[in-house]
Parts: sequence; structure tokens; C-alpha cells
Amino acid sequence: MRRLILIAVISMTGFSCAIHQKIDDSSTEKATEIAEFSNKIALKALQADWAKFDTNTHVRETVMGQTPSGSPSTFEWYPEITPPFPTEWPSSNVKSASYYAYAAYWVTQIHGPFKVDSEPWAKVILQDGAPPDIELLSKAIGKTMAGHGSHPISWAYVKRRKQILEDGEKSIPTMLSWTRLPQDADKSVKAIRDYYCLWESNNKTLALKFIKDNHKEFFAWLSCPSIWREE
Repeated sequence: MRRLILIAVISMTGFSCAIHQKIDDSSTEKATEIAEFSNKIALKALQADWAKFDTNTHVRETVMGQTPSGSPSTFEWYPEITPPFPTEWPSSNVKSASYYAYAAYWVTQIHGPFKVDSEPWAKVILQDGAPPDIELLSKAIGKTMAGHGSHPISWAYVKRRKQILEDGEKSIPTMLSWTRLPQDADKSVKAIRDYYCLWESNNKTLALKFIKDNHKEFFAWLSCPSIWREE
């Protein structure tokens, strides 16, 4: 039996693969409610700071040592952000979530697209009933941190991954409302663990170097295996 194989870059970076995230320029000074917590709100809070950056910093001018069509190639960074991590675990009476902003750009290689990530440059904390709290980690786009290459994937993998993302995103408001550890029988538990373990499996450098130490209790509860499979 023949199977259709796709070539994709497996990168869980705000959970958009090849779609560049655009920062909304509308106001973000209003208080946010837990049901409104989202990557979009966190990115909006960083709009003014992102606008100050040189988006060609640390970007190569050639692809695989070659200059396409005899002229320099430029690759512009675009903003990326992590999923929300509970600021406390389990949450206290005040619900809040931490997001980590970084940058990325794509290059085309012989075996498919290659995605490059920077180190995080900002942390955004969304708190129930309060405006976003921004902590700048850098005054410029961070240095290159990791790369994500391409490899074949099946339609079954694509559909399973899509379901994990949808189920996990629907369960995030519930997770942020937990004031005590949930029972494993809670249907949201599997959705959250699959969602964040999938993210960690595709962002190991980012998770290990910049996030895990700030959310030790949450990652201990997730108990993601060193090699995680979706099946």
C-alpha cells in the first residue's frame, strides 16, 4: 500500500510551522482575563519593543555557502513566542501565565526548509485582571540558539499532531485554573501533557536552557519522556 509522505519542518514554536506571526499594533494596556490569555495578546504587548530591533541581526547572507542568483540573500527575523507556562504550579488564587518571546527565520536547503531560532529576548506574564507584565531579557534579537531541519512525515502524523494542538489549546484555560493537581482521570490532563510534551520534544534547547528552571514543578508534573512519541 502506498503512503503519501510529506516533507515538513517539525518545529513547535508558538505552534505555527511556516506561518510567520505578526504582532498586532493595537493597545495592550487593558487588563486581561484568564479566558483571553493567548499568544496573540502576549505578542501585542511586545509590539513597541520588537519595532526597535534590527531584524537582520545574525542573519546569513548566503544559503549553504552559495549566493542565490549571483546576489546577496537576506533573511529577516520574525517574532515567535512559546505557549503559556503557569507562573505558579498549581496556580494560586491569582491566575497567571508566562510566555517567552524569541525570533526565527527560514532558509531553503537541498532537503527542504530549515528554521533558525534565536535565544529568548523577552518574557511576558499575563495575569488575570491585570495588564501584561513585560521583562526584557535582551536589547536586541538574541544569538542563534537552535535549528530545525526537515524530514518526511506521514498524513497520519499530521492529523495526530493537529488533534494534539487543538485539544491542548482548548484545555489551557482549564489548566491555568487548577489550584491543586488534577486527577489523571481528568480528560484535560492527557490533552495538556500531550500538548506540552510535543512542544518540548521539538524545542529541547529552548526548554532546557531557558524555561525549565523557571517552571520546575510544572515540568516535573508533565513527566515528558526523553524520547516522546505521539502514538
